Amino acid sequence: MSRNETTGSSSEQGNTGRPSLLSGLHRPTLSSTRGGSGNGRNNDDIRADFEATLTIPARPRRLWKVSDTGIPSIPPFYPLPLDAKCCAYVADASPSVVSVRIAEALRRQSIAVEYDDETVTATCMTVDRCRFVIHLWNAKSPALNSTTAQSIANKSMGSSKADLPKGLIVECKRIAGDVITFHRMVSAIKKAAKSHGTGEDVRKPYRTSPIEFTRFVAAGGAEKIPPSTTPDPLSPSAAAIEAIEHAVQLLKKDRLDAQLRGMESIVALTDPVSSGWDISFTAAMAVLGAPLRGSDSYADDVPAAQALHQDWIYSLLVFRELPDEIRGGPQDIDESTKEHRATSLAFLCEMGHQDHDASKVNDKVIEAMREDRVRMGDEYHGGYLRSLALRALSNSLSTLTRQNPRFLYSTLSTQSPHLVSEDFINALWMDAAGASRPPGIVGGTRLASPHEAALAARIIRLLGQAHPRAKQRLVKDKKFSLHQLEKAYFVGQANHQLLEHEAKRTYRFLAS
Repeated sequence: MSRNETTGSSSEQGNTGRPSLLSGLHRPTLSSTRGGSGNGRNNDDIRADFEATLTIPARPRRLWKVSDTGIPSIPPFYPLPLDAKCCAYVADASPSVVSVRIAEALRRQSIAVEYDDETVTATCMTVDRCRFVIHLWNAKSPALNSTTAQSIANKSMGSSKADLPKGLIVECKRIAGDVITFHRMVSAIKKAAKSHGTGEDVRKPYRTSPIEFTRFVAAGGAEKIPPSTTPDPLSPSAAAIEAIEHAVQLLKKDRLDAQLRGMESIVALTDPVSSGWDISFTAAMAVLGAPLRGSDSYADDVPAAQALHQDWIYSLLVFRELPDEIRGGPQDIDESTKEHRATSLAFLCEMGHQDHDASKVNDKVIEAMREDRVRMGDEYHGGYLRSLALRALSNSLSTLTRQNPRFLYSTLSTQSPHLVSEDFINALWMDAAGASRPPGIVGGTRLASPHEAALAARIIRLLGQAHPRAKQRLVKDKKFSLHQLEKAYFVGQANHQLLEHEAKRTYRFLAS
């Protein structure tokens, strides 16, 4: 899909001065003021100076380039009948207009998408890794028999075959992931294709899952809920500690579903809408590595909280490795790597690898273990766990920033200075670089998608606001930082609403 090609003419914009959905929109101004355009000239000068260093093109195309005459028909031997719950029949608009409606709905839902103009398909991936594909089919003559897609469309429309002209069939097919999420997305896509809705999620935050992006401030999320009281860091919630211990127990199991449920529990615990401010504050302390002292069960720090922060947050985000994996090869082995290898080997033996002696395992056996884990789907599993870890960290920083910024500064200065280290900052920038990475590449890997890029942009801003050392390192190469955020902003404005929102806020913060 070309980014440079314009998609409309001046005649399509009408007399209102506003560009239509089919036109190439004007490039936005990131450095515009928050309050208005009173200082437009100064901002334009700043923008012009920065644009001189840019190599990225104008705003990427979000429009699905579909030709009105190039829509394929349903091929022979295609599985029929189509599922009426996953299909929509559109007869009041051309395929090019329907594709724009669908593309805008996907953008408003913040769904990572990759368009294929040749096959007229869109491959989509939601934040909870539900993957599905959208097909556009040419509806043939209404005189076909009852096994055709046209009849399915007739049935869903409640009309007779003779009353319907030729039109377009929009079909959604789930590849993998949550069924409930899939049908929710299908409903939004079908409404948008028929021009019965824009695709905007209008549900209240408490009606959504903690993993969904609706909880974020861009869509009316948890940050808009005022805390009733300010929790005391010296008196952590006993219920939260118990829940954290249970979640860490699930993470330590050898079953992928148990580990996934454990990390989802951590995300829910750090979300004030799901858990309340007291529990979310204590869970945020554990995620960020703050000591959980003062509880009745432990005189010192809670072991589960330490394991959560070190093994399932920091190591997973920086090294992209699960605790039961071996970091490092035969070269570049330092003391921390040796310690991590010994811990990982012991963890592997506890999880059923009794045939391996942790003291006698060599690099060849380690590589064989890695290959076995890749064949078992650990790359996909590790990528999703890492996405959830980013979400938990984002929730935690947001909670402490709102409730007790002084305590957050103290934590980042003393207990967890590694969260503002060069290694951690570089890992976040690597995630931000995934803004333009298509879902087809992300699947089965631990690479960052536009979803992780949005979370990384949010974490970068929150860390920079919380600690001056973090901001100093973020703007160490200011040209690179702003370029990364500029690119993420344009990609988000084209395809991902939340990425646009977070990249814009972070850009303005670092540029100030």
